[in-house]
Amino acid sequence: MHPLSDDILQGDDDHSFNGLTGCARKVIYSAWDNYTNFGCDIGGYRDVGDDERDVFIRWAQFGAFLPFMENGGGGEHRPWMYDEEVTAIYKTYVLEHYRLIPYLMSAGMESMSSQGTSPAVHPVAVKDTNTPDYENPQPSTYSYRLGDDILVHPVLNEKGLVEMTFPAGCPDTLWLNWWDPLDTATSVAGQTGELTQWHHPSLDTYPVYVRRQALLPLQSTPTEEDVIFTWFAPLRPDGASEADLLRVASVPQPETVGPGLQGTATLSGEGTFTGTITAHPSMKSGWKLLGVTAPESVEFSPASACSYEYHSDHVTLHINCPDMSAGVIVTVTGLSSQML
Repeated sequence: MHPLSDDILQGDDDHSFNGLTGCARKVIYSAWDNYTNFGCDIGGYRDVGDDERDVFIRWAQFGAFLPFMENGGGGEHRPWMYDEEVTAIYKTYVLEHYRLIPYLMSAGMESMSSQGTSPAVHPVAVKDTNTPDYENPQPSTYSYRLGDDILVHPVLNEKGLVEMTFPAGCPDTLWLNWWDPLDTATSVAGQTGELTQWHHPSLDTYPVYVRRQALLPLQSTPTEEDVIFTWFAPLRPDGASEADLLRVASVPQPETVGPGLQGTATLSGEGTFTGTITAHPSMKSGWKLLGVTAPESVEFSPASACSYEYHSDHVTLHINCPDMSAGVIVTVTGLSSQML
C-alpha cells in the first residue's frame, strides 16, 4: 500500500462509459490506498470507444467534483465542437469546480497533514480488510464523499441511471441537494445503515448532496478568489437543552503564498449568530447563511468592515467583508431556521 503521495492523474481510459467506470473504480482504489489528490482525463485519454457527447458530459461532471479536473487526451475534447448544449453544461461544471477551490484546498491540506490517513475522497464502499495489498476488489458502490461534507453519486452509464448510496452511521444527518439545498422535497435523511436510492437525472443534472449544517469555504465567483464561508441550513439549538451550534472552517495556504483564512460560525439558542474571520492582507471574505429568517440586527467589528443583504425569496443572509486587513467579527440577532 502506498503510504502517501501528493497527487496522481489516472489513466489511460477509453472514451466510453466503460472507460468512465474504470476511472471511477481507480478513484475508489486511490482513496483506499491513501493517495491525497487525484483525478482522470475528462473524456478519457485514449481515442478508443464511443464518440458520444453523453460520455463527455458525464465525465466532465465527475471531474468537477474531484480534486483534479483535467481535460485532455486523444480524440475530440473541445466541448464547443459537440454542440451548444454540451458547451453550456461543460461551462457550468467548470465554474462549479472553481467555486470549490477553497474547500478542495482545505481537504487536500488536511489530507497531507494526516500523512495519508484522511484522503480528500472518502469512498462509501469499504475495502475488505482481508484483501491483499496487491489486489483491489470491485467496489460495492461508486458513491463517495468529497472532503467531509459533500456526497457525490457518479453517473456511469448511457441510460443515466445511478445507484445513490448514502453512508451508514449518519442517522442524524440530513443530506441536502447541492443544487437546491433548501428544497426539502429533494433532501435525504441519513440512516444507521446504508441507504440506496435509484435516480435518473437528466443530462444537465448531477446527483450531489451536502451535509446539513456544514460550514464550507467556497469561492464567491469563478474569477475572484474571495472566500465565502457558506453555512448550509444551520439548525437553531433549543436554548433550554442544547449547547450553541459551532462550526469552524479553514483555507490553509503554503507559507510562500501567505496566510490562509479561518472562519467560525456560532448560532445560539436565542438566535444569535456570531462569526469570526482571521485577518488577511489582500483577500476578501464573508459569510452566506442559507435557510435563516430575516435578522433583527447586524453589527460588525470593525464597524465599516462589512455590509449585508437578506434575500427573503431564498431565505439567505449574505455578509460581504471587502477589508480583511484586521479580521472581522459579526454579531447577528433574531435568527431562526427556515427551509423552503
